[in-house]
Amino acid sequence: NPKIVVLHPGALGDGLVSLPTIRGLSRHYPKHKLIWVGHGALGEVFLKAGEVHESFSFDSLQVGHVCRSDSSMHAVLQSCDSTRDLMVGWMNDKEGYWTAWAQKLGYSRYLFRSPHDRQLTARHMIERYREVLIEGNRGLCPPPVQNDFRTMTGPFPADKPVGGTFETKSPETKIRILLHPGSGSPQKCTGADLFASVARKLLTRFPDQVGLISGPADIQYLCPIRSLLIDLNPPYFENLDLFPVCGFFQQIELFIGHDSGLSHLAATLGVTSLLLFGPTEPGEWAPRGPHVHVRRDRDLQFSPDDLDRLAEQLVQKNPRNLVA
Repeated sequence: NPKIVVLHPGALGDGLVSLPTIRGLSRHYPKHKLIWVGHGALGEVFLKAGEVHESFSFDSLQVGHVCRSDSSMHAVLQSCDSTRDLMVGWMNDKEGYWTAWAQKLGYSRYLFRSPHDRQLTARHMIERYREVLIEGNRGLCPPPVQNDFRTMTGPFPADKPVGGTFETKSPETKIRILLHPGSGSPQKCTGADLFASVARKLLTRFPDQVGLISGPADIQYLCPIRSLLIDLNPPYFENLDLFPVCGFFQQIELFIGHDSGLSHLAATLGVTSLLLFGPTEPGEWAPRGPHVHVRRDRDLQFSPDDLDRLAEQLVQKNPRNLVA
């Protein structure tokens, strides 16, 4: 089949923000094979969920050696039909490096532009990814390419998470609410006191059913909160592989977090999400969907009582409410 190669050097959240546009691109070219070259672990998730046909880590491109003929990746990415194959790279190419690479691989149809380009007019990053395709239209991606916001599903494992630390009081613990106190940037995070206070209030109402999770870049946020909750000893999860995290997320009823990659993952999987935004603009970065509930305070000064009440309401209204 003809192929579409998507190059995306961004992190987890950036990759998930681009998914609606990737789906729209795939729908516009239903006979093309879609190849993801980006966040490695996310690519594996996309592959298992049927979002892409093949996946490679962007880091494995090894700039300066990407065109070696003995590379298995080179063989997959090389164009076999220059009139139909398409390469889209969501990055700047002012020096023409990627353009030269695409041409060397045999592509006559390619587009390289960053969604952060200041000349783009769309406000939300989701729309900016799509605008790159439309603005760069040379018969490649006409305006009918529409974003697709379906919930991502897949054969994700339904057992307890593996690949890192998993600690609960009982193997039969049913986690209903999961709190993620970190993100990739300290400026996006509330204080440990706030998350500990919210967790304590929820744990009194849902004993042993509220857990804490950290991503690979924010483990440091988990320790101070755990120390404030040492008397309750809530379940916690850290250093988990992304693939089993997806199965774990599909079982919980409420996710509470900041503007982070894990928040975008939970929302993409259809988890009811309560997301706390501070300096970043929700109108630009917040996940979309009726199951996503955003609260914003630029100074991240939220009321624990208000968040507790809202969390209880969301749990009670949740269609995944499996535990009385």
